[in-house]
Amino acid sequence: MAQDSELQTAGRLLVIAVDRVIAAAGSLDAAALNWEPIPGASTLSALCLHVLGMTRENVLTHICRVAESHRVRAEEFSPSAETGESLAARWASLRPEVEGALGALPPERLDDLRVHQTWGEVPARELLHRMVNHAYEHAGQAELTRQLLEAHRAG
Repeated sequence: MAQDSELQTAGRLLVIAVDRVIAAAGSLDAAALNWEPIPGASTLSALCLHVLGMTRENVLTHICRVAESHRVRAEEFSPSAETGESLAARWASLRPEVEGALGALPPERLDDLRVHQTWGEVPARELLHRMVNHAYEHAGQAELTRQLLEAHRAG
């Protein structure tokens, strides 16, 4: 059996993490997705929009260089009219783009330097690893936020 390439493994892990974030939104409406567990905390809507935005920007723009980014990070954390269904549809549209871009990236390109707004000049490999880790951090946060929402609703 052939061993997965680093790109295949990272791509699969990224998809699993984003799937978890989007699943936390489930079939919730906009009001539930915009609920804050404590004042100033990230909402499920914000977590979903942020993970989708950072996935698109980092994979398609920084790592694979197949699309320009027009992301406004601050907007991801503003209240939104998104629902669980609309967020799932966004991910269903973005996922094949992400998988295709990573699948087409020659592995040697992972050594190329990329300029990132937060981490400066880093190899594409490091950026990919950092973003997969970041997606998992938010997956756990989204799942906990969903549990807190359910507890809040139960009274």
